[in-house]
Amino acid sequence: ITKTAPSEAAVTYAYDLAGRLTGVTDASSAIHAVSTQGSYAASYSYDAMNRMITASWTPAATQTPPSAGTVTFRACNWMNIRRLCLKRVVRVLASDPYRPQTTWARARRSETSCAAFLTEPKSGSL
Repeated sequence: ITKTAPSEAAVTYAYDLAGRLTGVTDASSAIHAVSTQGSYAASYSYDAMNRMITASWTPAATQTPPSAGTVTFRACNWMNIRRLCLKRVVRVLASDPYRPQTTWARARRSETSCAAFLTEPKSGSL
């Protein structure tokens, strides 16, 4: 199976006869690589009970992270992660049709701490 977006490189998924994911190849260049190598390949193997027992991938080039801002993950219904200039996670909003909206916030430790822990308040609070 291959996924190709209009402005992105192709992502290829490989499956075994039981329908289990056995490999992923992503040649996208959405994050600019430091070297000329910008792709990677991943392989997975499973035991007789369909449990993943190994996962391996070729070393990917060192990447330059995108600038701080709002990131949206459409594969998980939707999730917005808002970051400050210090790149601390300060709020995560998640929406799932099977449960109420949930908000996670950075635990109040030190305003300059980058090792922030996430806490989950009661479901449905904003």
